[in-house]
This record gives sequence, structure tokens and C-alpha cells, in this order.
Amino acid sequence: DNHVAVVIKPPGVCTHPPPHSGQVVVGQTTADRMTMSVAVPYFVTPSQDGTEKMLWRPMVVHRLDKLTEGVQIVAKTKQAAVDLQAQFVARSVHKRYIAVVEGSPENDEGTIDLPVAGRSAVSHWRVVHRTRSPSVPGTNLTTLELSPQTGRTHQLRIHCSTGLGMPIVGDRKY
Repeated sequence: DNHVAVVIKPPGVCTHPPPHSGQVVVGQTTADRMTMSVAVPYFVTPSQDGTEKMLWRPMVVHRLDKLTEGVQIVAKTKQAAVDLQAQFVARSVHKRYIAVVEGSPENDEGTIDLPVAGRSAVSHWRVVHRTRSPSVPGTNLTTLELSPQTGRTHQLRIHCSTGLGMPIVGDRKY
């Protein structure tokens, strides 16, 4: 519509440029510098002329980790940006993620209350599916629905790995 859009962020793409990203690094390709905040204005239709307080260019209002694929909300007007950002700050936006972890938790659901980077962080989880790994004998895989109550950087990755003791499949950092 004239106020918001929803876009799909592919895995491997940053939401915003990292610090000092204006510097050219030898061997860095254009794809290495591509971010959602750079790409969105090219692919999201701006508000129609005459829309009250339309933004100069559409703006991504929240962040997803670089490796995460998912939907992102884009504001097209100043009021939409202010309202959406306020909802994220007030934690009234309900976020849900699906992840496959290595292992099988004893319970079917639970809550992880574990600080991340010294700040309070809470995540709720629920088992969606359990299976055996087709490629690693003796390894169980579990599909989880994850709902962060707080929004810390890498929170779900840390909570799965440290809180549950089951890293997300493919996560090389945690």
C-alpha cells in the first residue's frame, strides 16, 4: 500500500551496512556491499505522489541477522516509520522464527531466560518436528518454533546453542 511493504530478506545479506562499509576493501565485490537498506529503495514502489509525509525512499524498520532469511517490514511514510519503530521498541510485535537444531530437547516447549551480552534476553520455543539426520548417523534433528520476547543480536542462535545445548544447523559461530 502507500504506507508499508513487506519484503523477503535472503540469507547472507545484511539488513544495514556494517560500520565503515563506505571503505572499499581489496577483493570485495559489489555483492559483498549489498544490503537490504541499499536494495529496498530499488525494488519497493514508493508512496504515490501526494501521500502525506512520504519518505524520500522506503526504509527497513527492523533488523534480521545476516544469515537469517525472513520477512522485513518497510516503511514508506514518516508516520509508518515512527509507528512501526514504536511497536518494536514497545515489544508489541510478535516475531516467530523456524530453526532446525542439532539434538532433541526433552520437553516439547519451554522458555530460555539467559542474558546475551550482559543484557536480559528471553526466548520461548516449541517443538514442531523431530527426526534423525539423514547424513550424520546417530544424530537427531529438531525443528523448533522460536519466539523471542526480547531482541538481542544473535539471541536465538545463542539461546539454542547455550540455553538448549543444541546449535542451529549450519551455524558456524555458535
